[in-house]
Amino acid sequence: MSIFDRGSFLVSAERVVLRGIAAAMAPPPPPDVAAWAERHLQFDQGSPFPGPYDASRFPMLRRIHEVLGPEHPAREVTVRGSAQIGKTEAVIKPFLGCIFDMAPRNTLVVHPTAVAAAEWVRTKWMPFRRANARMRKVFGTSAGQLDSMGYQETLDRTCSLRTVSAGSPSELSGTTRPNAVMDDLSKFESTDMGDPESLTMSRAEAFEDAKILRASTPMISGACRVSHAYLRGTAEEWRMPCPHCTERQALKWENFRVDDDEPGRSHFTCERCGCEILFKHRDEMVAAGEWIATNPKGDHPSFHLWRAIMPF
Repeated sequence: MSIFDRGSFLVSAERVVLRGIAAAMAPPPPPDVAAWAERHLQFDQGSPFPGPYDASRFPMLRRIHEVLGPEHPAREVTVRGSAQIGKTEAVIKPFLGCIFDMAPRNTLVVHPTAVAAAEWVRTKWMPFRRANARMRKVFGTSAGQLDSMGYQETLDRTCSLRTVSAGSPSELSGTTRPNAVMDDLSKFESTDMGDPESLTMSRAEAFEDAKILRASTPMISGACRVSHAYLRGTAEEWRMPCPHCTERQALKWENFRVDDDEPGRSHFTCERCGCEILFKHRDEMVAAGEWIATNPKGDHPSFHLWRAIMPF
């Protein structure tokens, strides 16, 4: 017995059946945070870019998303960045969304205080969970019987998201989870019961494939947790070609010139040729940028995001 296959070649029915079985048994594609963001991430109406996530606007995020993926060997990832540039929207949310959608695992999110933790759940996580179709499929359309501000369980009860305060060592020490996010790390303060950053790290210690994300705005130089982690890591900068001489460089405040008479003419200057780098040059420069490690022997991928290169 035979049937027609592609190109009108005759093949056996057994072969067709085996192909169908093989396709059905094929493992799902590995979790890809960048791809998940492109397919499923939506910015709300309060965002400067409401609607579907557009990866072309955020070329600097592709590598960050890549190292956050479960397939990447990096155990730790540090993102240091300016305030209010979308670290939660464009880094933390797609990471959590991809994990719970494609590779569900118990996950811990730590904030500096109980107030900050509750505010994050109420204003960031729950709106995302309600608005995103993939998260509704995982967590349901309403809070479950066991859900609380600090504990959210998936519908199939295989894993959960726990949100705690860095100021409560008992909460930190009472859970073991392979994924951990430390948000606003620079504001973490040690207590008599231990260091919250170390306690968070220890919660994932038993897992060989743990993923630990730090995301924070830097604070006091010399005593800043996220800067310490950034410098211990690969300390990567987004370097872009000068529009005049093509010299690749990271924009720095030291090279910024303020025009008091005409603020719109304030500009950066090229480190090599000294020419003006104006706002009108930014989009093309950012699109042509790449991450360059200033500490290539660092023990984990670390990145510096700041307002000059971010579209938010």
